[in-house]
Amino acid sequence: MALLQRLPHFGRKPLLTRLDIGSHSIKLVRLKARQGSYQLVNFGVMPLPPRAIVDHTSMDEGSVVTATRNLIRMEKISAKDTAVALSGQTVLSKTIRLPRMSDRELVEAMQWEAEQHIPFDMADVNLDFRILSPDDATGGQMDVLLVAARKAKVAEGTSLITAAGLKPVVVDALALANAFEAAHGLANAPIALVDIGPALRTSTLWSTA
Repeated sequence: MALLQRLPHFGRKPLLTRLDIGSHSIKLVRLKARQGSYQLVNFGVMPLPPRAIVDHTSMDEGSVVTATRNLIRMEKISAKDTAVALSGQTVLSKTIRLPRMSDRELVEAMQWEAEQHIPFDMADVNLDFRILSPDDATGGQMDVLLVAARKAKVAEGTSLITAAGLKPVVVDALALANAFEAAHGLANAPIALVDIGPALRTSTLWSTA
């Protein structure tokens, strides 16, 4: 699915640290590709002080950074490369149907489409898109997923990761959908993915990628 940021070397370094900085705790996962599936290498949880994260916003950066460092130390993680993901109201997405066009034409068209569908100044957001279907049943059209995220929120999350001594190399806008696709493949029928959030004490600012 759409990635708002992805460094060129990511494909050669599949073993990344995934962080989930939630309202009540920080979760860490490392997965390794193995014979067509994934092997769990590390999993750890570190509690956060009350109200360190409120409404997807860090209210106590020092506590969050300290907890992240402690979790990394506890799990004996030495690699720096980390995958993080945007969630909740941080991300806006919309599926747009467009005439079929070349990749170059699509890049130009999506900038104009974003200005029509995204209620923010284009200078304040990161944009990305992905073609969902090359053609529909009538031919000559394609569905494109447009994703936008506020630059301020991206910077806030990546700064926490960097301050903890890690290097954010992937920022994923649709981590939950990507996780489902990796586990089950693309579905032929509509699938609903629900993040319950605070009701189960797992409200997240950044979720696993």
